[in-house]
Formats: sequence, C-alpha cells, structure tokens
Amino acid sequence: MIKRSTSLFFCFFLFLTSSLFAQKQKLEPEDYGQWERISSAELSPNGNWFAYNISLVDGDGWLTLKKVGSDSTGTHKFMHGVRPEFSKNNQWAAFLIGVSEDEQEQLKKQDKQVRFKLAVMNLATASVDTIPNISNFNFSENGQFLAMQKYKAEGVKTDGTDLIIRDLQNGTNQIIGNVAEYEFGNEGSQLAVMIDASETLGNGVQLYDLDTHTIRVLESDTTTYSELVWHEEKPSLAFLKKRTDENYEDETHLVYAFRNVNENPEKQVFDQRKHSNFSDSLRIVDYREPEWSEDGDRLFFGVKKWDKKKEDKKKKQAAPDSTQADSVKADSSDAEQLNEDLEPSNVEVWHWKDDDIQPRQELMASNNRRSNDLSVW
Repeated sequence: MIKRSTSLFFCFFLFLTSSLFAQKQKLEPEDYGQWERISSAELSPNGNWFAYNISLVDGDGWLTLKKVGSDSTGTHKFMHGVRPEFSKNNQWAAFLIGVSEDEQEQLKKQDKQVRFKLAVMNLATASVDTIPNISNFNFSENGQFLAMQKYKAEGVKTDGTDLIIRDLQNGTNQIIGNVAEYEFGNEGSQLAVMIDASETLGNGVQLYDLDTHTIRVLESDTTTYSELVWHEEKPSLAFLKKRTDENYEDETHLVYAFRNVNENPEKQVFDQRKHSNFSDSLRIVDYREPEWSEDGDRLFFGVKKWDKKKEDKKKKQAAPDSTQADSVKADSSDAEQLNEDLEPSNVEVWHWKDDDIQPRQELMASNNRRSNDLSVW
C-alpha cells in the first residue's frame, strides 16, 4: 500500500512539473530590454501619496504617482517624468517632464540640450498644469508658493534668468528677471533672490515678501554674488560677494550676514582687509557654501592659500630688433605647424614614488583644486 501511494505521488509530481514547464514562456533577447527597475521613490509628508520612477533596460520610462490605498483610479502615469516632489502642506506635487530617447539622440546630434517642462498636480482634483522651458523648481516651506526657474537664453553670458513665482492657492504668477540663485526662507513667505544681469548695475541680493508683494534690496553692486544660505530656524540670511585684487590670482569674497530680516535687518560684513589676524595669504572661496551655527551667532566658510600673481618675464626682457623678431616669428610658426602635424600623445608617465597612480590623480585633480580649510566668523 505504501509503495503504491509513493508511486502515485511520484507520478503526480512528474505531471505537475511537466505542466509548469509547459506553461513557462521562452525568453528572447528583446524581452530583456523590457526589464523594469524602480527608482526615485518619494512619499508625501502625510504618507497619503507616493511617487516612483520606472526605467527600462531599453526604452522610455515613466513616472507614477499613486494615492495610498486607492484602486487603479488613484494611479497616475506620466511618460518621461522625473524628479517628483510633494509640497509640505500635502496639497501639490510637481515634477519635470523630458523627452523620449529618440528625441534625446536627435537633440544630441544637433548639439542641443534637452529642455524640460514642469508639471504641477493638484492632489485633491488630480488636475495637472504644465509650464514649458523650466530647468528647476522648489516649493516654499509652507507649500503656498512654487518657484520655477526658466532656462537661460542662448548667447547670454550672465547666470541670471527668469524666475516664476506661483501662488498655488490663488493661481497667480509673478516673474522676477535675471535671477541667478533663489532660496525660500523657513517661514515660506520670504524669498531671497540673487540678481546677475547683463547690466551689472542691477546686480545684488533682494528680499521678496510674497504675502505683501514688497521688495527690499539688501545689497547692490556691479560685481557678482553667490551662495545664498538661510538659517534653518531663524530669519537670518548669508551670502558671498566677489572681490578681486590685481596683485593676486583668482578672487576672494566678502561675507555678508543679515539677521532679523523679517523686521529690521541687522547687516554685518566680514572684510578680510579690516581684520589684522586674517592672513593676506588666504582667500575666501565660493565653492564651499557658508553655514550658520545652530544658535545663529557664527558663520562657517572655506579659506585657502591665495597665490600672488607671477611677474611677467617677457616685460623684463629687452625687445629684439626687427630681424630677430622676424626670425623668432618664423621659428614659432614652424613649431606650431610641427605640433599640428603630430598625433596627440596618450603616454602616461607613472613613478613608483607617487602616492597615487595616474588615473586616480586625474580623478582627484578637481577635488585637490577645490580643497579648502574651514574657518569661523
């Protein structure tokens, strides 16, 4: 009896296994191109909505926004959508929409960049509004405003471009021109903008009160500004202002600090020329963002060695006579032609005393150029 039961079970197992193999489909090479991968998952602050990207091995991906616990009617799919973000008040979602892979290839051949458009979704109604030609965006802390920065026009040498501020509750838009940087304050209604215009007389930092629609100029000059930083909790704002010196390479910066900007701004400036304990051999760099201390009484920023300009050796040499000049010019022309005829060398010289091998030195070169030391004011 036991042998018979075992035989029946074995036969049933063979039958089941054969059935499963019969149902399995054969995968072709093109099937692997449709393999999906989830990325860029974002959850709304209250946890009622989430967003994620689906990308394919070969093909165009999409963005999905879904209401938690809903059926298929709560799922919204957007082809070529990227960078989803939810407002802090849980009423809005925004994301960028790009183009297909084929369009990307065409633009690349034409030496053109992909220009995204912005989609703004009302989470209560699921209605979507799109704004073309937007490079980046940010919600205010209270979720009432959305800042949308347009791409820079071709041929413009300055960093400033149009910034659109949308009042999401009222559906109104305000445009600020020539904005290089912008940052919302922690209360949401204060917006600091850094102006970089072709007419440099208008350069500076301005503070917009979005509730009262008033503008306050905090600082203005013909030079350039950078690195807007708000304190995380207090109405305090800091930024850098470029300063050059004809005796030194590169540039240094003045550090500006404004506290209590909501009422009567308290302006303080760190100018290294007025501090005897700050070495002339150091400069303040703009590739390390200033940082407020927790109590708001100190600012941290980066400094590094400030190299003096090298004297021009050519000025020390006597000017050659016309015959010598013609000879030098001819030799120089021959050398330039020889260099053009030579194939570029791909030889790397490695030395056993090097701390890092050549490939790593190349990777670290940029970081080494931007190395700096932390300083506190």
